[in-house]
Amino acid sequence: MNRFFLKDDKDILSDSIKIDAYDLNHMKNVLRFKDKERFLIISDYIEYLCEYDEENPKFAKIVSKRELEQERGSIKLFFNVLKNNNTELIIQKCTELGVSEFYPVISKRSVVKMTKNDEKKIMRWQKIAESAAKQSEQIRIPIVHNIIEISDIYKFLDRDSKLIVPYEEAKTNHIKDCLKELNSDNISILIGPEGGFEIKEIDQLKSQGAIIVTLGENILRAETAAIVSSWEAYNAIKKS
Repeated sequence: MNRFFLKDDKDILSDSIKIDAYDLNHMKNVLRFKDKERFLIISDYIEYLCEYDEENPKFAKIVSKRELEQERGSIKLFFNVLKNNNTELIIQKCTELGVSEFYPVISKRSVVKMTKNDEKKIMRWQKIAESAAKQSEQIRIPIVHNIIEISDIYKFLDRDSKLIVPYEEAKTNHIKDCLKELNSDNISILIGPEGGFEIKEIDQLKSQGAIIVTLGENILRAETAAIVSSWEAYNAIKKS
């Protein structure tokens, strides 16, 4: 069943919900909803079963509602902005794997640099996260934050959170073992750029308390490393 996310709680009326213009266009012109077709709207861990009205499509009739169980824990993914469509791939696939917040990062070897058009990029990436959340039946949309410098990462970590950094030169301390030892519901991961981290960056991260881990014997592409790390974090939270 198709699902949508409510943008504003003020759109919830007594027996209906006002449909966002973007979602309404998607219903009418992409999904081609028929009269009385049912769909879901998610708002703050409440799921509304709604009915499409061809005569008055801007308002969906509420058929029923139920409370959803809040998700356990959170995954913050700090990742270097990649070239081509690989940043979009990370946001799409890692949303499917339960990442709750994305922090695009610029480091020394980043191929993509910050520009005046960053706001448009963030808006596009947020839309990709929303689409992936709908497709994978998540109960919340991940937040895509503004692009930050690698030196500023610790400003965005929770006080009790450890930063886990997969590094191609690491030979011991597999991420799975690290996550098991931490036994935390709140996980933060940093993924490097295509060319990898500079040694000075790794040393600086270590001095700030980051945990350097390996993802295995094979050298993974940055986007693959992000997906593998998110999957390991997701499984660790489920088992903790």
